[in-house]
Amino acid sequence: MSFIHVFRVFKKKKSHVLELDSGYNVKPYFDRYGYMVLFGSFVANLIIEGCFVSFGIIYNVLVEEFNVTRASAAWVGSVFQAIPFIFGPVSSIITNKFGCRRAAIIGGFIACLGWFLGSFMNSIALLVITFGLISGFGLSLVVIPSLVIVPFYFVERMSLAASIAIGGSGLGTIIYPPMTDYLIRTYTWRGAFQILAASFLHLVVCGALFRLPDSFGMGLVQTAFDLSILKNTVFTLFCIQSVFYYFAFDTPLMNIIALTQQCGVSSQKASWVLSTYGIANSFGQMFIGWLADLELFNNLFIYNFTTVVAGAATVLVAFGTTYTHFILYAITFGVFISSNYALCTAIIVEYVGMESLSNAFGITSLAEGTAILLGPPCGGYLFDLNGNYILTFTCAGLIIMLSGTVLLFVPCFNKCFNKNK
Repeated sequence: MSFIHVFRVFKKKKSHVLELDSGYNVKPYFDRYGYMVLFGSFVANLIIEGCFVSFGIIYNVLVEEFNVTRASAAWVGSVFQAIPFIFGPVSSIITNKFGCRRAAIIGGFIACLGWFLGSFMNSIALLVITFGLISGFGLSLVVIPSLVIVPFYFVERMSLAASIAIGGSGLGTIIYPPMTDYLIRTYTWRGAFQILAASFLHLVVCGALFRLPDSFGMGLVQTAFDLSILKNTVFTLFCIQSVFYYFAFDTPLMNIIALTQQCGVSSQKASWVLSTYGIANSFGQMFIGWLADLELFNNLFIYNFTTVVAGAATVLVAFGTTYTHFILYAITFGVFISSNYALCTAIIVEYVGMESLSNAFGITSLAEGTAILLGPPCGGYLFDLNGNYILTFTCAGLIIMLSGTVLLFVPCFNKCFNKNK
């Protein structure tokens, strides 16, 4: 049913008008070009998320190569994954000023440079600078444009369009882990870095597809970056929820390979746990996006419920002992955690409006990036304390569950606001 629904979206010929708060009425000048934008966003998310998740494989190699603790090696991945979010406000300003296309093209070149330089580094500290800071900043210039541009072409069916675009992240999670494992075994981690760096050049092509007519550009530039959006109580709650969520989110993905190998599974076979997660995540994004567009349930209810289930599954997998347990976890976690990808754009638009979308992404990215920066090293530290992953996964799962309860207060705030109004 979900694939039929996707087909119907692509066959829709009706033009829609997007009305911005500033008074601009923006009408897509060529409806079908929106599909090219959607494709570019899909591929960009495929590459970015694929490399993010593959760090779970690179992580183990760095621990052995440099003979460091897991907490120390985790800083490489946490900086790499956090910087695109922390620099979200900067990327938002650059996107507003220069446009989605130019920002993404420049970002693709910078990301490629960082990974390529990282292949020659001989210390964790230098990897943090090249692999983490340089590449991370480049990706920040791609992430914001790839998320912001899609809703301007798909005013109706926004949840589904966003799910398709971000669905590339699920496919990237399927492709990149086994590919990264193969490249490391065949060419060593340095050769793998150079090949994966080349894949970032595809982001330049994706960025070239992010074309907006003048009327779109005016609508974006009119939104100067500012913090007044934090006066919106619901949005502030969403930022708080994001801090809890992203503090714990990367820890399971970064450590699930090592946990699986600790139970006697080979690295090649363990990499398919992440690929299974990617398959489940792709399905979950499409299904939840389709479910949200049916409007049978409130988006916040779907988001909260699925997040709590994903957290509970993470707590339970800490006690897994067989390959089957880890595959079942990958399926459960992948499907239920996908609501974050499928619904975030729709929830933000619902409460802050289209005109503030770029700024909202910038601020939430800053909150998320700060949490990502600290979460994985803390998870690695918990392992270093006792040599097993029970505490690491249990704490991560409980924090994810907590994040799923924060937004339960949104209806209360809305009720109080309406009463005062």
